[in-house]
Amino acid sequence: MSAPGCTRSALAGVVVAATGPQAAFLLNALSFAAVIVVLLRWRREAHAHTLPAEQFLGAIRAGVRYVRQATALQHVMARSAAFFLFATAPWALLPLVARATGGGAGTYGLLLSGLGAGAVAAALLLPRIRARHSRDALVRGGSVLFAVAGSGVAFAGSLMLLLPAMFAAGAAWLTVLSTLHVSAQLAVPQWVRARALSVYLMVFAVCMSGGAILWGGVASRWGVSVALVAAAAGLLAGMWVTWRRSLGTEDALSRTEAAHWPQPQQHTEIAPERGPVQVHVEYDIDPADALAFTAAAQTLRRIRRRDGALSWGLFEDAAVPGRYVETFVVESWAEHLRQHDRAVAEDAAVVGRVRAFHRGDRPPRVAHWIAVNTADDVAGDVI
Repeated sequence: MSAPGCTRSALAGVVVAATGPQAAFLLNALSFAAVIVVLLRWRREAHAHTLPAEQFLGAIRAGVRYVRQATALQHVMARSAAFFLFATAPWALLPLVARATGGGAGTYGLLLSGLGAGAVAAALLLPRIRARHSRDALVRGGSVLFAVAGSGVAFAGSLMLLLPAMFAAGAAWLTVLSTLHVSAQLAVPQWVRARALSVYLMVFAVCMSGGAILWGGVASRWGVSVALVAAAAGLLAGMWVTWRRSLGTEDALSRTEAAHWPQPQQHTEIAPERGPVQVHVEYDIDPADALAFTAAAQTLRRIRRRDGALSWGLFEDAAVPGRYVETFVVESWAEHLRQHDRAVAEDAAVVGRVRAFHRGDRPPRVAHWIAVNTADDVAGDVI
């Protein structure tokens, strides 16, 4: 739940405490009217595109390939899973906590208000906190605070003790949630951001729903307090397990497009849908640098596969010492052209380290081979 969501929780808590849950649901439904009006009136700026639009299934495949190779985004998703799977326990068990104190809907509303108030307070302080601490420190500190607050909820026997614990939980929740959301957006370039964030949000939703089922089952078998304490312990354990998966310190500028690939030469017009396309990059390497070059070239595998390659390989010429060919296959000519548009600034350093081993004044020779689809291929060979 984001800062606006936590604000709505605080307001909903007040409404529930004052008038009951029906009014809270009605006001929540009406609040979406303003969003609908904004979306209807939104006029996006049109951008000229030289390539045809991606096909639906092809775009999904490209997004999945990117996520499978994007280490930075995988770190964010791992940290998210380690937090949300356990942090959902207080949310899921809050009605039972309210009932255990002898209260009803009003008590539940007050607890929600405390949670939302803590989130709003954290949102006001976060800009100054972020200026002093890294994203990793914010997530770790927020995780510890949420674990302590969850344990406090487990043992607090009165509303006066529950409200401070809920306030701390709300502040910790908003701190971790907003930091992870920002990290997910900074981990991917613009062209795949919506697709990558959809995968990230799916992880978030699965952990929230799965965690609610898990901790509800634990509470029904061993009690609410045991479930909350176990979730707090799991939260700390998850933080320790994912400790080395850094969220990074780079800003959005490191994820902007940077066209460091020259456009491929072609002797005639090539239909965008033609393919598959095999790309060869030929290097001339000093044999003494062979081991260092091959180790550096392996880092290109992730970049090529992430940006659309179906396969990747590095080959050495058996007859000519020092002659290497990097090859990768892309499903179509249009998809290969998109690879050029998908190049990001951080990749330039990786490509530069590999090409630094190349001998000669000219850059490595690049050749593009397109599958020939003859009439026989279409009709099928008859033997």
